[in-house]
Amino acid sequence: KLLQRERRGQYPGGSRARNVRREIVTAAARSASLNAAASGRIRDSARLYRDTFLWHIQLGRLKYLLGFPVIVLKYWTKAKRA
Repeated sequence: KLLQRERRGQYPGGSRARNVRREIVTAAARSASLNAAASGRIRDSARLYRDTFLWHIQLGRLKYLLGFPVIVLKYWTKAKRA
């Protein structure tokens, strides 16, 4: 819902506060995507990654962008073995 509301412009601050809002939204998305991956919900985690990919690029979150696929692969292979 956070992503949808930001895309619809439902949060205050207009374009002046866009980066601040997106910092907050992407931080929540990063946490949620990693938690989803850890609990085996790979599709949910990948969707969050995909849906916030451009915002992460704009904010310079390269560590997350590069590390996420490695982390998901680790959880995915672990889940397959179980």
